[in-house]
Amino acid sequence: MISNVPYFRNLSPLVVQELIYLLRPSRYDPNMLIVKRGDSTDKIYFLKAGVVDVEVPLKNKEKM
Repeated sequence: MISNVPYFRNLSPLVVQELIYLLRPSRYDPNMLIVKRGDSTDKIYFLKAGVVDVEVPLKNKEKM
């Protein structure tokens, strides 16, 4: 999964293994807010299954 992300694609197999070791799975309930704009986080999210809605406010405050 990590190797499919362009940012990580050129990492050595050893570095990928080290990253995999650091991953911690999380499960989120339907309609649960995972992260919102302005949040400070030290996480990256990989979606293994399911659907996530991403809402980006437009200049006129409408949701996309």
